[in-house]
Order: sequence, then structure tokens, then C-alpha cells
Amino acid sequence: MQNLITVKGTTQVDNMEFADIEGGFGHGKKAMLVKDIARIHDKDLRHVNEAINKNRARFKDGVQIIDLKSVDFVDRDFLNTIGFSNSSIANANNIYILSERGYSVLLKILEDDVAWEQYEKLVDGYFNMREVFKTPQTQIEWLEYALEEAKEKQELKQKIEEDKPKVEFADTCLKSKDNILVREMAKIISDNGFKLGERRLYNKLRKWNLVFLNSTEPYQRYIDAGYFAIKQTSANTPYGIKLNRTTLITPKGQQYIINRLKDERKVG
Repeated sequence: MQNLITVKGTTQVDNMEFADIEGGFGHGKKAMLVKDIARIHDKDLRHVNEAINKNRARFKDGVQIIDLKSVDFVDRDFLNTIGFSNSSIANANNIYILSERGYSVLLKILEDDVAWEQYEKLVDGYFNMREVFKTPQTQIEWLEYALEEAKEKQELKQKIEEDKPKVEFADTCLKSKDNILVREMAKIISDNGFKLGERRLYNKLRKWNLVFLNSTEPYQRYIDAGYFAIKQTSANTPYGIKLNRTTLITPKGQQYIINRLKDERKVG
């Protein structure tokens, strides 16, 4: 997918200068580096990345956010062209780009009213701007245009073929419209070739900052967001009534886990 992302140098909107990026979220669609967003809003990049990672479930992969540090995207030469040195690439855990929608999600997380003013300027002066199509004038230009169109169609066809097993996997997982136990989710995942048991799935959920580190319970914000539910039951014991809490994964949470696993599977 990286070859669908192009960098057209730098651009400037209302004295804000940043890398002009197209693609990744769709042909001709604009994107922005989180590094540039942090600088424009006078925020520390490390803190902005931390805010994104703590709220990762709120960003839809491939629609609102892409991590250029992931294996599918990492290309040292490409990252060099957008202002990253070899040392900064090596030291970075994530190198995010955001779509317009992803940018708005980030601002809601940061809760920065002043930043919205800058955002509105960027929407009008950058995200809504697309490269104007120029009609080829010569035979060579028409040939180049035809080759580019054929290339894009071939890339799209190839991606559809690559995504077929992932789509089939998602369809299998989402047949259930009910909340399910973590071990039930793990079994469905394992039946589709991921070899992921309940314990390893919990480890994934902790790694993704969805579940408390030394617990099986999710963070409250992800319960509120509709990714998990808690089933509470009571039992009589010689010491009184004991309350038991069981973590359930909602259909929305199942979809999110599937998407994260699909992204990780690209590595393999």
C-alpha cells in the first residue's frame, strides 16, 4: 500500500508548513503526519503519540490512521523524504499519518479548543484540495496516463486478492451478534489459523492497552465505547455473598480485535 502514498514536497497553509501527502486513505486523499500536527499545535510529539496509543480503539485503521512504521509501510528512503532521519526512524515506536477524520478524532482526545481553529484552516486549505486532473496533450502523456491507470487497477486487484482470506476470517468471526467470552473469541480466532489461546489473547488486549495490566477487566473507557461488557453475578459462600465479574466482548469489540489481528498478520 505504501506505493499508493505519495509525497509532493511541502505545502503551506496560513503560515503552517508541513509535508504534502496524498494516498493511503484513498486515491488523491490528503493525509498529514502526526509529527507535523504536533508541531503545528505546539505539542510534544511523544505526548501526542501516547494520547493516540491510549485511545487507539477510537481510530479506524486505514480510514483514519496508518502507522508508517508497520512492516507493510516501513521504507527508510520513503521515510527520509518526509523528514525522518535514520536514527529517528530506528527510535520511533510509531510513525503515524492521519486522514481528515483521524485528525478530528485526535483533537477531540486532546480537547484543545484553540487547535480547532487551526484544524478548520487546514480542512479548507489542505484536506479539501486535490490535485487538478490535467488532460494529457501528447501521445506520450496519454501513454503515461494509461500506464498509471493500469498500474493502479493492478494494485487494487492484487490487494483484493490479498484481502480475501482476511475478509473471510472477519465474516466468520462476526456471525455472532451477541457478546461473547474472551475464550470463545480466542477459539474462533484459533479456528481461523491464528493459533491464539485465551491467555495469549488477553496478553494482546493488555498490550493494546484495552485491558488492565494485571487483570482480565477492560478499562472503563472501552466499556463506555462499546467494545466490552461486564457480566456480574453473585454467589452465596460461607463468608457471605461473593460478586463475580466476567469480561465479555461485544460485536463492536470483536470487529476491532479482528482488524488489529489482520494488521498484525500483514507482518507475516
